[in-house]
Parts: sequence; C-alpha cells; structure tokens
Amino acid sequence: MKIMDCIINIGKVTVKVCIIYRPPPSKQNGFRNSIFFDEWFIYLDKIAIIPYDVIITGDLNFHVEIKSNVEARTFFSILDSHGLTQHVNSATCQQCNL
Repeated sequence: MKIMDCIINIGKVTVKVCIIYRPPPSKQNGFRNSIFFDEWFIYLDKIAIIPYDVIITGDLNFHVEIKSNVEARTFFSILDSHGLTQHVNSATCQQCNL
C-alpha cells in the first residue's frame, strides 16, 4: 500500500487528505488481501486520532460496491470500527469486468 497525504488549511478549516494506492494482489507481487487489511486497520488507527476532518481517496483494487464480496465486507467493517464512512456507492472502474 502506497500512501501520500497532506494537510490543507483553508481559513479556520483543516483537512488531512490521504491518497492511497494498493496494487491488485498477484502471485508476481506477493500481495494478499489479509496483509492489506492488517495494514489498513493500523493506518486507520493512526488517522482516527487526528483532531480534524480526514478525506481518504485512491485505488484499493477491489470491488466495494459488491456488498456480498468478502473483501468489501471486511473493508466496511474496518471503516465502521473507526467511525468512518464510505461515500462512493458504485463502481468507479469503467473497464471492470464484474
């Protein structure tokens, strides 16, 4: 998981913007969903204590719009446990084969 983040101050409003890229798991790169979710949980533990709003965006390379998908359910469970909300409710990949 690659992360780039910054803090934006606009007047009295401070927001932390986090951009995340997670390459799709493959035998070549050795990435596994279980490792990602461990890292995701730890990352959100750190984000949850920040005293201002947080926007997380990026490409996690799994289908959160498929609510029956095990990875999607795990993703939402971790978000929920940190008091966060997923705002995108549909596929963002126009070339995806669902």
